[in-house]
Amino acid sequence: MISRLVSFILLVVSAPAFAGEPRLYEGEPHWDRFSRFVEEQEDRDRREGTAYIVSGALAVIGGTIGYQQTQDPFAQTVFTISQSMGIAAVGYGTYMMQIGHEDGAFYRAVDRTAGLSESQKNGLLSNYLSEKNANRKKAKLIKAFTHGFIAALNFYNGSKQTDSNLQSVHYFIGGMNLVAAISFSF
Repeated sequence: MISRLVSFILLVVSAPAFAGEPRLYEGEPHWDRFSRFVEEQEDRDRREGTAYIVSGALAVIGGTIGYQQTQDPFAQTVFTISQSMGIAAVGYGTYMMQIGHEDGAFYRAVDRTAGLSESQKNGLLSNYLSEKNANRKKAKLIKAFTHGFIAALNFYNGSKQTDSNLQSVHYFIGGMNLVAAISFSF
């Protein structure tokens, strides 16, 4: 029972590592195209944010009802995790609706600055996209190394573990992080 619980928890906790990268503007630095991109992303963020809030609320409600209906400690733990994930989904949905896509703040700051010509906006956009691209590459490398080190540590700890259940847990964590490290390498 403990190994099922640990495996389930690890699967749920590890899943965000495999979430897709955020949607990126990859066009030429033309303000009008970037403006349309950001506005489309903000609409999408509102829709997706609403979906996260609704599904999260349903997970909290379902987890609460399920928890009350069982006496099995494993099932209660799963329902508690469901409730926690639901609350996290509601928070993430709210974040998407209120803050949204990462380019939104830059877009609004430049768009609200009086007196900037289209050419100046394009220049600022070009510099912003260049800096953002450089940071994205650094972030991927950092994530790849971080997950690689976690994988190596867990494979090592698993090889030293005498309890077969805990050994399996270490190998599972190591494998999940190895896959994450590889995925961030591309």
